[in-house]
Amino acid sequence: MNDHSLTRQTATGLAWSWGSVAATTLLQLMYTAVMSRLLEPSDFGLMAATLVGLRFVTYFSRFGLASAVIQRVELTREDESTAFQLAMAIGAVSGLAALLISPVLAAVVDEPATRDVMRWMSISIFLGAVAAIPEALLRRRFRFRALAVIQVTSFVVGYLLVGLNTANRGWGVWSLVAANLSQIATATLLGLLLAKPSVGGRVSRRAARSMLGFGGAVTMTGFLEFLAASLDALAIGRWVGGAALGQYSRATMLAGLPVEQATAATSRVLLPGLSRVQSDSERYSAAVVTAMGLLSALVMVPIAMVSAGAPAVVPWILGPGWDEAAAVLPIVGIAYGFGLLTNTPAVAAEARGAVARKLGVQLLTLATTSTLFALAVLAGPSLTRFAAAWAGGEVARHLYYWIWLFGHLQLDRRSIVRRYSASTVIAAAGAAPVLLVVRTLDTTGFWPMVGSALIGLLCAAGAVASSVGAVLRSDAASVRERMRT
Repeated sequence: MNDHSLTRQTATGLAWSWGSVAATTLLQLMYTAVMSRLLEPSDFGLMAATLVGLRFVTYFSRFGLASAVIQRVELTREDESTAFQLAMAIGAVSGLAALLISPVLAAVVDEPATRDVMRWMSISIFLGAVAAIPEALLRRRFRFRALAVIQVTSFVVGYLLVGLNTANRGWGVWSLVAANLSQIATATLLGLLLAKPSVGGRVSRRAARSMLGFGGAVTMTGFLEFLAASLDALAIGRWVGGAALGQYSRATMLAGLPVEQATAATSRVLLPGLSRVQSDSERYSAAVVTAMGLLSALVMVPIAMVSAGAPAVVPWILGPGWDEAAAVLPIVGIAYGFGLLTNTPAVAAEARGAVARKLGVQLLTLATTSTLFALAVLAGPSLTRFAAAWAGGEVARHLYYWIWLFGHLQLDRRSIVRRYSASTVIAAAGAAPVLLVVRTLDTTGFWPMVGSALIGLLCAAGAVASSVGAVLRSDAASVRERMRT
């Protein structure tokens, strides 16, 4: 496949992925606004603690098989059958293990009430493992329209139809369980119908060894990433309490909502795209640097604006009673921002098979983050200190990528600095009007907030059009030109 054809496929995939993200983000806002009024913060805290406990098993249930399927240069029907049957077996064992050790997982998160919730949610572990292979096949084939259909349809069925209905009937935390299980079940069924994976063919031992080797490294890296990213929830649940964890979980949701799904959607497209050009250093490096530059603006601008307007944004979306979430949101925004900025080089490393180096970075990150959380406990546990510890860990992880992986991936650090600097100025321009109205003038009304946000967007657009945004405009123009030819 030539350069321009791959660019067109990637751009089309991004369009469908971002379209589905836009749709589900709007639906997520509606869902969150209603559920935050129907349920108590403790319900969200209980579910957050449950998910933290289950993720100890979830990462091993998928064993990186989806990444192995996408990253392979050639994929036969026998390889597909091997991957699917491995996923079924590993998913079944992992789901059963989660069911049996749910009391232990509940003890890990120091929330006994999560035990029964975990038992039901263990079903999602098996379903998620099964769903991962059809999704990987669709990504490998660049069938992102089908993936968009799956994402939006499963969200509507699971969260809007099942979740809101059961919450309105007074199910409490069980409405969150019902929503989650309904969503993953719908996504699994649709994925199987649309991808039509080879499920009953011969299992190749050669393919199995290769996939399990690559997937094992991906799994260990993901598990370490999970541990580092979950220290905040574990620490808050243990030392501050379930209600505080509920406040914190809503703050993280609002910090990531504008861009997390868009970044994840981009990563889903980048992995198969970069995997196809992994042996062409020039095309690979140029694509990674361009993606990092454009995504930096996508990440920084909305997070800066939401963080600046937190005292007005949080009550408007969540309703009254979420003051702690508003207070901690700016710190969480920093953590989320750096975490999302690291996604692109992480995907780039995986696409080129540099999973061992990626694993080393994550080991160092886990050690750093653990130290920061230990210092927060010694200083006196609080929501703010734990949020700051998480932010420090994410900043450190991004720096470790610069030191240990960028040179190996042949990425021009100076070019990346130029793009990050431009995005920082654009984000500051967008956040300044919101900061002035909401923070300085202490005006938290709906229309002043909306007005300041619109002015902020105009200021950000002006910065993009100025000399500051020249490098990002050049990147965007290059992508458009490749699409036309």
